[in-house]
Amino acid sequence: FAILSAIQNHVTGRIPFNPVSEAYKSPYFRTQASLYEQVVTVIQLMSPHFKHIFNDRGYNKILFPSDPDVPPSNELMSLAEVYIMESDPIFDYPQPQLPNIKFIGGLSVGPSKELQEPFKSFVERSEKAGVGVAILSFGSLFMNLPKQLEEKLISALSRLQLNTIWRANLTSPDPNKILTSTWLPVNDLLGNKNVKVFMTHSGLHSLYEALYHAVPVVCLPIFFDQQPNAERMEAKGYGRNVDLLKTSANELLKAIEDVASNNKIKSTISTASEIYRELYTNPRQEAAFWLDHVMRYGGSYMRYSGQKIPMYLFIMDYVLVFLAGVVFALVLFLVVFILKRALSLCLRRDKHFKKD
Repeated sequence: FAILSAIQNHVTGRIPFNPVSEAYKSPYFRTQASLYEQVVTVIQLMSPHFKHIFNDRGYNKILFPSDPDVPPSNELMSLAEVYIMESDPIFDYPQPQLPNIKFIGGLSVGPSKELQEPFKSFVERSEKAGVGVAILSFGSLFMNLPKQLEEKLISALSRLQLNTIWRANLTSPDPNKILTSTWLPVNDLLGNKNVKVFMTHSGLHSLYEALYHAVPVVCLPIFFDQQPNAERMEAKGYGRNVDLLKTSANELLKAIEDVASNNKIKSTISTASEIYRELYTNPRQEAAFWLDHVMRYGGSYMRYSGQKIPMYLFIMDYVLVFLAGVVFALVLFLVVFILKRALSLCLRRDKHFKKD
């Protein structure tokens, strides 16, 4: 079987990793991670394993009551013959990989289509007036923001030197400058040459569409994977990462204008877009190819030995326990030795005082 995912799990996929050079979800490029980052990396990569130890058997009893021999989910995932990853080293950080891990890029991207109304007339009217367009979307889950955030966004957008198309469930305060809609053809809008900046919640598909069409981004992450996604976009020079809750309307306005007019950001994401388009011409076709390939031939020839061993062997639980035991024994020995020396000195001193 195959696994299609946007997130790589080094432990369940049995991907060798080195916390010194691969700080987990680190927003910056470093030749060597700090000690803190290394510790966090190990803990975050190991935590799914320890969670599975306590939870998987219980889940299996519920999901597979008639088949107690079904392996835990972390072991089951390691049996996949191919991992199709909606990721790539242009969007994500380069990492060591295995032969059965296939990067396909973003599944939602592709050439833009002709805009439909009311978006077409709004973009054309803006272009005739010599005004660029900004796109703002928080995805389908956040069309009703808290009143305070809506007012902050309206304050910034009303002063922006661009017209804005905003995916939101609200009435536009100025329809000539801000077009609101509960649905946006984001990929088609980003493909329009008059779109200058994309303000996004930093969902994976949204960022891939911006990368494909070379549109600089202002990342406004809210939760889950959006924050590390936004950090990567800023680290790679594709845009800015802005905390919408802590940023004032004036600061937000300045960030949007900086990204929209920054030639370096535009050049960086344009180069990345060219590389991406050359390497990932048809992600869906690539995914379909590997699914068909594995169904026809299997994928055992791509699996390495580390994917065939139990979890405790892969992460060397027994080695960690042994080393912890050695360290504990050494510490205990030192404590006992110091206490004995201190006690011996005290006894000698008492004898000396008694003689005097």
